[in-house]
Amino acid sequence: GFHNGQSKPTRALYVGLERMASRWTDAFVAVSEENIRTGVQEGIFRRERCRLIRSGFDTARFLAGSRATGRKILGIPEGVPVVGTVAVFKPQKAPLDFVETARRVASEIPDSRFVMVGDGEMRGEAERAVAAIGMSDRFSFLGWRPEIPELMAAFDVFLLTSRWEGLPKVVPQALIAGCPVVATAVDGTREIVDPGVDGVLAPPGDVGALARGVADILTGRLRLDAARKRDRMVREFDQDGMVRAQERLYEEILAGKGFPGWS
Repeated sequence: GFHNGQSKPTRALYVGLERMASRWTDAFVAVSEENIRTGVQEGIFRRERCRLIRSGFDTARFLAGSRATGRKILGIPEGVPVVGTVAVFKPQKAPLDFVETARRVASEIPDSRFVMVGDGEMRGEAERAVAAIGMSDRFSFLGWRPEIPELMAAFDVFLLTSRWEGLPKVVPQALIAGCPVVATAVDGTREIVDPGVDGVLAPPGDVGALARGVADILTGRLRLDAARKRDRMVREFDQDGMVRAQERLYEEILAGKGFPGWS
């Protein structure tokens, strides 16, 4: 697919292919309203041909995530501020922006700790960047772990530094786990985070604004309620609801084509 991180020729090529494929497409599915607007603006489909269906997950796991268990996994006692992320280490997720944000936060909050869960092509570069600023003892690189709900519950702030997205599931996952979010204001993320209510949004690449948001939450200058719209997040992102929505869409398409048993 196409995205804003591509060169203009590459993006134009993919948009052209999408327009071509749309001639033989019965319906489109998007995970965010922003994705729908982009598809309409690029001439790929008309609004009425696209259905918004969130990318679902097992919301019950994130409702049940234990903060105490997460802190035990991390080996960090309660009371120590923890800023964490869950992401693939690749240019889209801008892991070096996470490192620079952490450096700025640590200058104001000396006892803060930082956790990066995930792996990928830029992990080594991120680890070297942390070592270069003398913060290796403040960082934990965990690789991929199965205990994501517990780890998110253990974070005091979930930080996502992406340069572009569709709609990152880690954002509603963190909110369901009760963790406030500081993220870049890209694509579908803007539909989920309510600034000043359950998180902070900053322009992509603006590590200064990201660091201020994190520090404001950790110091209590900004008081948020991450669980305020937990019920809404569960409704929108529950995987069973996603499956039912997909099934209804397929049934409508089949009925519209006059297939026996569906019309």
